[in-house]
Amino acid sequence: MASEGKRKPIAQYWAAGVLVVVGILVLIAVVGPVYKAAGPRARRADIQSRIHRALTEAAQTPSPGEQAESWLTTASAAAAAPTEPMLIFTASMGLRVRDYEKAEAEVRRLTERHDGFISGSQTTAREDGSYHTMTVRVPANRLQPLMEEVGALGKVTSKELQAQEVTEEFVDLQARLRNDEREEEQLLRLLEKAGKVSDLLQVEEALAEVRGRIEQSTGRLRYLENRVALATLTIAIEEQSGATAPIATWSPWEVGKRAVAGLLATLKVAASALIWVVAFAPIWLVVVIVWWVVRRRSAGAPSGA
Repeated sequence: MASEGKRKPIAQYWAAGVLVVVGILVLIAVVGPVYKAAGPRARRADIQSRIHRALTEAAQTPSPGEQAESWLTTASAAAAAPTEPMLIFTASMGLRVRDYEKAEAEVRRLTERHDGFISGSQTTAREDGSYHTMTVRVPANRLQPLMEEVGALGKVTSKELQAQEVTEEFVDLQARLRNDEREEEQLLRLLEKAGKVSDLLQVEEALAEVRGRIEQSTGRLRYLENRVALATLTIAIEEQSGATAPIATWSPWEVGKRAVAGLLATLKVAASALIWVVAFAPIWLVVVIVWWVVRRRSAGAPSGA
């Protein structure tokens, strides 16, 4: 009886063990295909999570050399930040001259004297003269003197000056560029440590995206710096034609010609009136005959009847 009592718990333990093993096998059979189907996507998400975690840890625990580099970057960024408003100047003016070629040559000379250059020109021919447009790029601090000297070449018909401030955009681009450059350095460190091909591909993809943002920010910064350094002046030059500005002089010959012309005009009017009278002569003749007959009869009638 005692041996039977001992064998009964052992059998129960064996049965429980078998049930546990069977349950594990069933779980593997159910979950295994699902995990295998979602494997590539899960591995990709896992790699991206590891890259993000590595970047976060690298940013939170910089080495002493990185700390010194960060201090230097911050100091240089503070020194590079603009201390004065960054303004883009755009101006335009209209000018009326007698000789365009002479005025154009003078504008080119003045532009070169102020360290500028001609970026474009256009000419349009019209009945009342020629119309020319010149686009000048000149250092911003030379814009006002150049406009005054160009205005002295003829009659200024219009003038306009506008300023656009881009300080906020410039500072924001600088900050974005610094952040992207730091992220690029961290990705390069990860690229050196990556061992698997899949890890390398993911890091290189992130690196290409960051470098694209760096190129975009760098190009925009260069554009803003160029527009701030060089102002744009558009000059519309109108050339007067010779017939629009005659010289008024007195001449007896001219007066005589105008008098003869007036006499001829009067004779033309009189001749025209005579032609009209002759053309309507039959009508006038009938009217006169009727009037004469009526008057004769009235005169021949006895007054005392």
